[in-house]
Amino acid sequence: KWILGRQLSAFGVPASELESALDRTTQAVQRTVESKRGRWILERHEDAACELALTGLVGGQLTHAIIDRTFVIDGIRWVIDYKTSSPKAGESEKAFIQRESEHYRGQMKSYSELLQAMDQEREVKAALYFPLLDKWQEL
Repeated sequence: KWILGRQLSAFGVPASELESALDRTTQAVQRTVESKRGRWILERHEDAACELALTGLVGGQLTHAIIDRTFVIDGIRWVIDYKTSSPKAGESEKAFIQRESEHYRGQMKSYSELLQAMDQEREVKAALYFPLLDKWQEL
């Protein structure tokens, strides 16, 4: 936990929120490895990478991206973004997933375009994974 705490601090998590962030991160990792979908994401796959840094042109704009997870399976390149957010009080899970999907659609489109430029032979699919809910949303 000490190392994770230092990393979260380095990423800008304020000291007052560190304990909560540690608990949430630990819970997200635990739920991911306990989940069939989570384990599938983490398995060894062809041409896999985590925290893949890419820079390229998207819509004529220079774009920098850090891709949480990407790999190839069955000829499809997947780009996956982990989201540790949760529904707001009183918000249904379905409404939450819809809201998050709309919020991140542009970002995931940019990620997909960067990967498509790098790997023009394969179809690219994008998805959000919510480890705290064990929910997967293909975009």
